[in-house]
This record gives sequence, structure tokens and C-alpha cells, in this order.
Amino acid sequence: MAPKPLFFDNPYRYLRFASHQYPALYWSVVIGGVSPIILLVVPWARKRLGYENSPRVPMTYPLPHRARTPLVGYEDA
Repeated sequence: MAPKPLFFDNPYRYLRFASHQYPALYWSVVIGGVSPIILLVVPWARKRLGYENSPRVPMTYPLPHRARTPLVGYEDA
């Protein structure tokens, strides 16, 4: 059995080895390494392409601007 390639000896070869032998770990590290760049690029790109943020969802139900009439006919008598 051949020894595992070491990262510092030949990084490209080790990354290729890791992508085949440990794909979940490899892609987790790749996505985690690229995420700071994505955080900087995506808002700029959205603004540049003309996307606008959606309006915020209301947190309360709007009350009507009129006098409230009392309910009739729902007594527990």
C-alpha cells in the first residue's frame, strides 16, 4: 500500500487525493474557505444586477382606522 501523500510536499496531489478519498471533508473545507469571499461578493453582485430586497413581512395585523363596534349575540347566557 502506498503512503498517503503529504500536503506540504505536493499540495495539488494531496488535494486531488483528498477529493477522491474524503469527498465530504474535502468539499466542506472548500465551501468553508470560499464563504468569506461569497459574503463580500454576493451583496455587491445583487446590487449591480438590479435585485432589490423584498419588503419586510409585517409582524402584527393592521387595525382599521375606525371606531370598533362591540359584538352582539355571542353571550354565554
